[in-house]
Amino acid sequence: MAGQITARALSIVVIVAVVLAAALVLAILAEAVFHRGAPPTYRLNATASCLRAEGYRVSRDGRRYFTVEQKDYGRLDVYFAPNAAVARRHAAADNSYTEPRNRNVVIEWEGGPFPQFLAACLRSR
Repeated sequence: MAGQITARALSIVVIVAVVLAAALVLAILAEAVFHRGAPPTYRLNATASCLRAEGYRVSRDGRRYFTVEQKDYGRLDVYFAPNAAVARRHAAADNSYTEPRNRNVVIEWEGGPFPQFLAACLRSR
């Protein structure tokens, strides 16, 4: 008997291999479901178009900036960074206040949370 593989031992090895393969497949599926990667960045032109359609005055101030005028906030300069990491650095770089930020968009304003009227118009396409 020593050195021979019995049918029971072989079936145990097969069952263990199947269970490990199933666990690997489930782990890969769980990773795909729970980690979808970074969300898409917001686009300046699409966001500005939405704000204009809502009646806000929007003027382009450069490749990554525009200004929007709103009665409660006055004039807001809005910066569209290439990605969220750049936006995070930009929001904290100017002074001791962290400027309001939403993904890759930074408001050049040190007065509280991200404005709702602007958040409602942020578009990634």
